[in-house]
Amino acid sequence: MNIFKKIILFSIAMILCVLISCNKQENEKEITPQVKVKELVCKKSELPINIDYKGKIFQCKKWIDSNGENYLILTTEEIVERERKLSGFSEYYKSLSWHGYHYCNNNGTDFKLIREFVDYIKDCEFDLMFEYMQDYIKISDLDNNNIGEFTVIYQMTCASDVSPWEIKLLMFENGNKYSIRGTTKVDYDGGESYGGEKFIDNAFKKGPQEFLNYAEVMFDRASGLK
Repeated sequence: MNIFKKIILFSIAMILCVLISCNKQENEKEITPQVKVKELVCKKSELPINIDYKGKIFQCKKWIDSNGENYLILTTEEIVERERKLSGFSEYYKSLSWHGYHYCNNNGTDFKLIREFVDYIKDCEFDLMFEYMQDYIKISDLDNNNIGEFTVIYQMTCASDVSPWEIKLLMFENGNKYSIRGTTKVDYDGGESYGGEKFIDNAFKKGPQEFLNYAEVMFDRASGLK
């Protein structure tokens, strides 16, 4: 093989490497938050005194963006159990609530509640289970507007078997809410699968495309769809 052919083959190989690298970077960009905000894990003792919440803190995050200093606080309340008697028999029902709070001090001093969300399981007569999915609690700036959005995924169920759990993804930016709801995918022996439903709300469809791209990847991973 002469030198000219070697140069041609080497050039083609280099071009292919560049194209593969660019494609890999682009794919990673599609699922990775372009975070410009400063994210810190905070403790209860670090919260400003005028921040209020219900329940026990599961996780707290702090970030800085163009709105000022922000706090995301996720909490759970204690399980409440009540007894109901029917024909001499007692039945027991359990209820559980959890909350998310976004506070911001956009005036530089006092903190204002930008958004609160609350969800719950009420009067569960079977096994009540709830879980924040910690790996999917993220602060990001996907649309690069220097306003941080936060994403929370959690799953819950009231069941006596291994049925799919209900799962929700919530994303908030400046108080605006985006959500994906559905069920986890469960694979059983014999190759059968159940669950795996996914419902995207209209806010995501009307919002920045970066939000939906990222949220779908996160939801699919968390629910077992991919």
